[in-house]
Amino acid sequence: METKVTKIINNPFEYFFRMMYLCYRLFHAPIYKILLKNFGEKSFIHPLASIRNHKYVSIGNNVIINRNVNIWVSKLILGNNIQINPNTCIYGNIIIRNDVMIAPSFYDSRGKSWN
Repeated sequence: METKVTKIINNPFEYFFRMMYLCYRLFHAPIYKILLKNFGEKSFIHPLASIRNHKYVSIGNNVIINRNVNIWVSKLILGNNIQINPNTCIYGNIIIRNDVMIAPSFYDSRGKSWN
């Protein structure tokens, strides 16, 4: 059985990027708790996602916002257990309730409520 030191020596880049990911997860949550109206536990916003009007955005628990997601809203409420997949654009007043997965490359500017 390999030890951790042997694994790190054999593949240092994997562990470097794992540590970078963990550091991002550790330090991004307090920043988003300050910027956003509400930021739930175990939520994650990819560094390449774009969110405008932070003070009008409320994010529930277990929300994942993937890369290249544009959220430029006048008001956004995300419930719990939501996944927004890559290349999604959301504009306007949007309410997305619990247990929703938004498909990749989705576009919405109508200002609706999604269940």
